[in-house]
Amino acid sequence: MKNLLNYATILLFILGLLWSGLFAQSKLEALEQQLEQNLSSEERISVLNELAENLKRNYPKAAFRYSKQAYELAQIKKIPEGTATSLVTMGDSKWNQGYYKEAYTFYEEGKTAFEELGDSLGIAAIRHGFAIVDWRFGNFPKALEHEYKALLIRERNGDSLLMADSYYWLGIFHTDLAHFEEALDFLKQSLRIAKSFEDKQRSANTLNFIGRAWRKQEQYDRALEAHNESLSYYRDLGDSLGVSDYFNNVGSIYRREKNYEEALKYFFRALEIQEKLHDQEGIADGYNDIGTTYMQKGDFKESITYLEKALDISRRTGLKDDVRYAYASLSAVYDSVGDYENAYFYQRKLMEVKDSLIDQQKNQTIAELVKDHEEETRAQKLKLLELDSSRNQLLGFLLMAALLLSLVFLIWMISRSRLQAKLNKELSRKNRIIEIEKHRSEELLLNILPKETADELMMHEILRIGILAHRMKGKAGLVLF
Repeated sequence: MKNLLNYATILLFILGLLWSGLFAQSKLEALEQQLEQNLSSEERISVLNELAENLKRNYPKAAFRYSKQAYELAQIKKIPEGTATSLVTMGDSKWNQGYYKEAYTFYEEGKTAFEELGDSLGIAAIRHGFAIVDWRFGNFPKALEHEYKALLIRERNGDSLLMADSYYWLGIFHTDLAHFEEALDFLKQSLRIAKSFEDKQRSANTLNFIGRAWRKQEQYDRALEAHNESLSYYRDLGDSLGVSDYFNNVGSIYRREKNYEEALKYFFRALEIQEKLHDQEGIADGYNDIGTTYMQKGDFKESITYLEKALDISRRTGLKDDVRYAYASLSAVYDSVGDYENAYFYQRKLMEVKDSLIDQQKNQTIAELVKDHEEETRAQKLKLLELDSSRNQLLGFLLMAALLLSLVFLIWMISRSRLQAKLNKELSRKNRIIEIEKHRSEELLLNILPKETADELMMHEILRIGILAHRMKGKAGLVLF
């Protein structure tokens, strides 16, 4: 029943992969159609590099072709921005094929191009490229130095997604060094940013490595939870390389649980994808995983076959960590079959590689790099606190000024209201006096003069009083204004 569920899950995953692949293909086709249009040189270079960027993970050979076309056009047209970007993309494409020496060459040339442009984020991208190549070559302190410096540039520029990339790789580096607390802290920071931007690719990759960090601590339930969440993202993305990573990691969990048959099924599925992608690092890892599983299963002949394949690829591509893994496993398997001469030979080779990979001085360098980054981060936070303090002081001053102005306005309004009331009262009093005097005048005139004469005189008096009242009201208005 369990096997049936596993096959059903894989089938659904593949169907989802095909469906999402249609959308990815339509985007690529749209970009390719743009190349057929009448574009300027800058536009053509931009489209070529965008195609390479979208293809470099799952189709690195095609990505390299497009980025090379962009580079050649940028060189002819003397467009330095296009040249620099193309060099990074060519380096990334070679890295994704496992050709790390070639990748490093492109990154070095790109570094010069970005320095001439004064492009700090471009330099950060180059440092990131150096970091992952140095890591694969076993130069751990140099890799950490490059990635921490890339992170600082990205933090200063405030580019959250690029910061997430640096957090992700620092999480990988610290996982491989068994610094699990630091690793999970970096990976969780990366995941938080990726999810806030709804970035499925970054979320999937980060979850995949969170699962790996938990697996190395033998927290298998947590590991599977993270890997299965990454699977849902890879299904939506149609990411073949992500699929192979998922199969590889789940196979590793089964192997640690001594379920070797299930482990081999997952490892071979991963290897099939890696071979189609020509992923040299992935193929070396796959051979190592399969060879180690056969050894633990007790099938020593098959184990030696796959481990020697892994060793051959690792030597040719300069993958010191995979060389170390193959030496360790070959020494163990030869010891198991009683071939102590070969067991000792590979054990001695293992010690040579381990000594060249990391020693006490390098550990100290790594500790110093972590400390430097923490101090830089604290300094940046202090600057932000100082800025917030200055901003708060300014806001406090503006608030006090606003309150004082409001108080002055309120006092003015009260004074104005009181003056208006006083004037209105005085005007009412005078109006009452006028009315009384008018009434008295009318009575006196009626008593001493004929009615017609009295009416005529009163009309003139009414007009005079009206004019006087109008003038008084005008003066009151002027006072009020």
